[in-house]
Amino acid sequence: MWEKFLSEKLVVGARVTLENRSVRAAFREYETVSLSALNSPGTRFDVPILFRHIGEANFTALAVTPYISWYPGGRFFLSAGLQPHFLISNNLRHTKELVNESALLPNGELALLQFAENGSSSLLIQDSEFPQTSSFQFAMTLSSGYDIRLSRSIYVTPMVQYVIPFTSISPATDNFRISALQLLLAVKTVF
Repeated sequence: MWEKFLSEKLVVGARVTLENRSVRAAFREYETVSLSALNSPGTRFDVPILFRHIGEANFTALAVTPYISWYPGGRFFLSAGLQPHFLISNNLRHTKELVNESALLPNGELALLQFAENGSSSLLIQDSEFPQTSSFQFAMTLSSGYDIRLSRSIYVTPMVQYVIPFTSISPATDNFRISALQLLLAVKTVF
């Protein structure tokens, strides 16, 4: 973090941050599954099974934020900045889970459920990079904070920052943007 006082109440600065933003969504869906009856060999029943689908997207970026801060009085400040950030890594993960571990067949038999692929109640469907991500993102930041003086030349500054994205994460999606409310802690030293 670098800062320079323009006046007693105005400061310009820049900070570099490593940011991770994540989105998680889930939904439930019934699927018709064909199950074999153990009591009646060769007999199959189509049974509605409830599944939970979980989608998770993670994005890690290096952000550079030039900003201007206003100190209305004391050490409290309000800031606004522009934030270009560069995507370093991303991941898209889709997991499918059984909601119930058993199902009642029409003949009264209780069937224990698991995925044939791995013998468990959860199956990883996709674990890959998010499709067609834009490596450059651009946002605006609004923040407030308070400088706490620890010594003559060292300050600790807790901040709350809201990030408003201007660019979509991927051109393959319809305006997919991740706003973020962040809690930040900066250590400042005076040279």
